[in-house]
Parts: sequence; C-alpha cells; structure tokens
Amino acid sequence: MCDNRNMNEKDYIEGLRDILLSNDEVVGELEYTFGNYDDKDNLISVPIPTITTNACEIGIYDDIIYFTFIIIPADFKKELLNCLPNNVQIYPFKDFHNTLYPKQDFDYSEFKQQLKQDKYLQINFNNKYKEHSIEEIIKKYLEYKEIFSEVNVEPINQLEGI
Repeated sequence: MCDNRNMNEKDYIEGLRDILLSNDEVVGELEYTFGNYDDKDNLISVPIPTITTNACEIGIYDDIIYFTFIIIPADFKKELLNCLPNNVQIYPFKDFHNTLYPKQDFDYSEFKQQLKQDKYLQINFNNKYKEHSIEEIIKKYLEYKEIFSEVNVEPINQLEGI
C-alpha cells in the first residue's frame, strides 16, 4: 500500500479517482466546486476539488475528505440509523444548514416529519484524509456504499443530475 497522506488535495483526489476508475467504478471528471460549507456550517471560501461517482460526491477541503450521498426521503429506513458510523451528518437538500442527525435532542418521529418537507436527503460522511492512504479511503467509500445496500436504499446517481 502506497503512503499518499502527504499529497496535496488535488493530487490526493486525482489518485483516488484513478484507483476508483481502475476498479471499474463510475466516476466523473475532477471539478472545483464553490459554495460548499464545512462541518461547522461555515462557507468554504476557496473552490475545492471534487469528484462524483454514481453513488456520491467526494470532495476535499482543509484536512477533510467528505462523501455526500443523496437519497429520496421516502426511501429512508429507520434501520439505516443503526448502521451509520459516528462521522455521519444527515441534512435536508434545500435547508442544508439544518442538521437533522445527529443532534442532541434527536427524536425519530420529528425526524420523519422533517423528511417529508424536502425532495432529497443528504447523508454525509467526513474523514481526515491526511490520516488515511488513498486505499484506506477507498475502503471507507466502499463501506459507506455497502451501508445503503444492506438496508436496500439506493443513493441517487448524481452523475445523471438531480
């Protein structure tokens, strides 16, 4: 396994893309996106390198690599909450500043009501990319995809648009 932890953000995500492609994953071109927010709800002031697979958007900023999966709220299943790791955030598509899960006063029935108010639901996983080789991050990506598969929830193919 190659140690890629000292790469810059662009090289790291390009390396990730190359390995995903060599593993027959469907992956779009490297893009720089604007208007993204960090996990503390602060606007990221610089464009960040991102790639999109048929399962999620993957981007890097500061020392974070994120995986944002989008699903249809009606497809959400309660058992999905039991499968999610600690590094998850769930928020609506339109009001993405409103973290639905996890939150201190989380109530599942209220959560279900909030799901009905949006066309899409975003499920985001954050990792510190400098702590992981590209191969380790690919393993995490595949684990995240498997979570959805285990509960029979199909993420939206963002390469086809929303």
